[in-house]
Parts: sequence; C-alpha cells; structure tokens
Amino acid sequence: MDVRKSYLGNYLRVYLWQCLSIATSFLSMFVVLPQLSSRPAMFGIYSICLSITIFASYADFGFLNSGFRYAAESFVKGDLKKETQTIGFVSFILLVFMMLHALVVSVLAVHPTLLIGNLTDPRESWTASMLLATLAVFSPVIVLQRMLQIVFGVRIEDYIYQRFNIVANLLKVGSVFLFFDRAGYNIVGYFLTCQLIGLLFSLVSLVIARRRYRYDLGLLLRSVRFSAEIYRATRRLAFSSLYVTLGWVAYYEFDTLFIGKTLGAERLAFYSVALTLTTFFRSISSVIFAPFRARINHFVALKDDERVRALYQRVMVVTMPVVLFPIISLEVLMKPFIFCWVGGNYLTSVLIAQMLIVAYADGFSSNPANYLLVAQSRVRELNVLGSLSPIILWGGVLLTFRMLDVTTFGFLKFLAAVPVQIITMVISMRCLKLGAARFFGRVIGPVILPSLCLVAMLLCMRGLLPVSKSQVNVAVVIVTGGVGSLLALLLYFWLSTAFRAEVRNLAAGWGSLRRQAVVEGA
Repeated sequence: MDVRKSYLGNYLRVYLWQCLSIATSFLSMFVVLPQLSSRPAMFGIYSICLSITIFASYADFGFLNSGFRYAAESFVKGDLKKETQTIGFVSFILLVFMMLHALVVSVLAVHPTLLIGNLTDPRESWTASMLLATLAVFSPVIVLQRMLQIVFGVRIEDYIYQRFNIVANLLKVGSVFLFFDRAGYNIVGYFLTCQLIGLLFSLVSLVIARRRYRYDLGLLLRSVRFSAEIYRATRRLAFSSLYVTLGWVAYYEFDTLFIGKTLGAERLAFYSVALTLTTFFRSISSVIFAPFRARINHFVALKDDERVRALYQRVMVVTMPVVLFPIISLEVLMKPFIFCWVGGNYLTSVLIAQMLIVAYADGFSSNPANYLLVAQSRVRELNVLGSLSPIILWGGVLLTFRMLDVTTFGFLKFLAAVPVQIITMVISMRCLKLGAARFFGRVIGPVILPSLCLVAMLLCMRGLLPVSKSQVNVAVVIVTGGVGSLLALLLYFWLSTAFRAEVRNLAAGWGSLRRQAVVEGA
C-alpha cells in the first residue's frame, strides 16, 4: 500500500453516502416511529427487543475493536493474508457469543415475563415472544455485518457498504405501510421483514467485497476459528476493550431492560422516545468519525506522530460545528419537536431527551480521543473511561431507587457523562500539545459566539412553531433548526481561520473528485 496516498476522496465519498444514509434514517425515524408509538405498551416491548439487538453488537467481548486496530495495521503494511486471518478470528469470537446470545433470547421468548414487567395481556405476551424468537433466529447475521464493516472500514471505503444500507433503509420505511394502518398493527411482521432485508443486503455486500478487493472468501471462512497467534497479539487490547464494552453496555443499553422490568412497558415508551434521539445522535457520531478511525490506526502503525496530531486537530475543527449546532438546535426546540413527532401525550419525554443528548455535545473531542487510545493501546486510560459512567449511573440508581422514575434516571445518565467529557477533553489537549488556555482560545473559542446567537434566534422562533402531531409540522421544526444551524455555521466559518482553511481544502478535493469522475466516465 502507498502510505502517501491521499484519502480525501474517500472521506468525501464516505460523507456523501453517509449523509444519504442519515437522511434515510431520518425518514425511518419520522415515518416508522409515529406508527409504533401510537400504542405505548407495544412500542415499549418493541424498544426492549431493539435494545437486545444493540446489546448483541457488543458480544465480541472487546475483540472487534482490537481486531479492527490490527487489521488496519496489516492492511497499511500490505499484509492482506494477516488482515483476513485477523478478521476471521474476531468473527469466530463474535460467532461463539452470538450462539450463546441466541440461546438466552430463545429462553426469554418462551418466558417473556422474565424480561418485561407488568406483562399481563396475552396479546402483548405473544408479541414479545415472537419478536424475541425472531431475534434469536437472525442473531448470526450480526457476525456477517461486523465482518463487512471491518473489511470496508480499514480501507476507508465505508461508503460502498452504506449504498446498500440506504436501499435497505428505504425498503424498511416502505414496508411500514404494509403492516400498520387503521385496520391493523402487525409489529411482528414488520420486524421480521426488516431482519430479512438486513440479511439480503449483507449478502450482497459480501459479494461486492469479493469482486472489488479480490477477497479470498475461502481463506476468510477457513480463518473463522480460534488462532493462538492472533489471540496473543490482540488479547491485551481486547480485554481492555472488553472491560470498556461491559461499561458501555451497562451505561448505554441496560437502561431499557431495567426500566422495562421495574417500571413496565408503558413507562419505558416515554423513555424510549428520548432514547431514540440519543441513539440517532450516536449513529451520526459513528458516521462522522468512522473514516478517521482507520486513518489514525494507519498513522499509529507507521509511528507517524506528526500526522496523527495534524489529523486529530483537523477532525476537531471540522466536526465541532457539525456535532454541536444540531444538538443546540434540538435542545432549544425539543418540546415542539416531540409534540409534532409523537404527540402531546409524550410530554415526559421532552426533559429526558434534553438531558440525554447533552452527552453527545463533546463528540468532536471524545470520539477522536477514544480512537487515539485504542490505536495507541493505552489500556489504563481506556479502563478509566469505561468505569466512570456506569459506576456513577448505577450508584445513583441504588441511592435513589425508592423515588426513581424515568426522569430521575435520565438526570443520572446525564450526570454520569460529565466526568468522561472532561477527561477526553484533557486527552485532546495533550494530543495537540496545547495548554488549557490555548486550547480553549484556539479550538473552542470560535464556536462560542455562533452558539449563543443560535440559542437566541431559536428561542425567539420557538413560540411560533406548531405543536400538534403531524409529519408536516415535524418538517417545519426540523427546517427551523436546520436553518438556524446553517446560519451559525456561516458565522463560525467567518470567525475560525482554521475551519475556513479546512473547508477550502475539502472544496478543492471535491472538485478534483468530480473531474476524476468525468474523466473515468469519458
């Protein structure tokens, strides 16, 4: 591999297709969810099943993150055989635990009351059993999806995978009208269809990887086994990632299971509306920062500290307004947004959502910091970050258990995120070799005035926005927040010389990419 190769074109392609993927996710969120939320108890059951699906994605016990790091190193050094063997090994680890996961979910499908409290309606019990049974059957598909994410991700060609993801999202959105109308509410049929669509497009993506990279699928399949050599190479970082993963699951995923069991499916529905927004922001963060994860691993593998530092600063400067301004807009417009989206009976969700999404406001710093720690195998710092949030959250739950409700839980979750935000900011300062004063003056300073102007503008507009449930009204609220964010972005562009330089660099790269496409088309 040519280490001097510019990946700017790849970044731009990734962002183009990831933005389209986000748009289809938006479409799914605002078409599908209002249909599901019309019956809070059923929606709560569905939310628990989705939470189990997300939980399954952590079942690699830390080896996936470690495997990505070492697969990226093998790729940048041109050792494709070692890359394939590494991917096969981590897929084996994930497959073993997915089989155990499927067994546990099958037991829960037979006895859904073990998972969901206050489940007395026979129809609700049957729905929960069928959703859980579907999850158990399709559990192995997650192994294939994670395998493909590594194959495309280490090459910074995630956009290829996203093209198929976009089509899959559109099919899922379209299928909702087959299963939900005034005459029926077939949530089981909809969920099964979504799983089948996911399987189909994963298989198509595998064929594309085989053809595009001449990938040796035979070697990949033979490598889906335990390897003592790769285990020794990956275990230190993997066990640290396992610890972090367990902390991540305890903080991000156990909340729905806990609330569903202790407070019931209907109360969970109010929490799940807020949680859906945070899951969406988490997905956006993954989209924004995914291309740089592989590149940081490339530079660390080559011991090129100067390029690591330069890339880190560029990532922070470019992504800060993209992360921060939409979150500020949603914070200010949360009430009209929730009311227009799922209805005024979800008032409880407004404050919970405002508290939960604050945890993502520092994504421009926390995401690069975590990628850097993994790339540099800094186990101790990873363990500290993995410990703080779950300890604070569940310690708070124990102390407030007698008075606990969904709003209190949301506040505890917000409180638990603050120490991690501070630590990752310090890691960013040290990576950039900047003191606190210079860091806040050079990096944070230019975004303060645009943020204040955005808040003031949206506060003036908030009272004029609709509050009745309607897809048109949701669009009005989104457009209002989007216009405000765009104006804030323009002000930030004027104030930040570093951001202007990066935008011009991206614009030049986009022009070059278009000229290349014209030449190839000719």
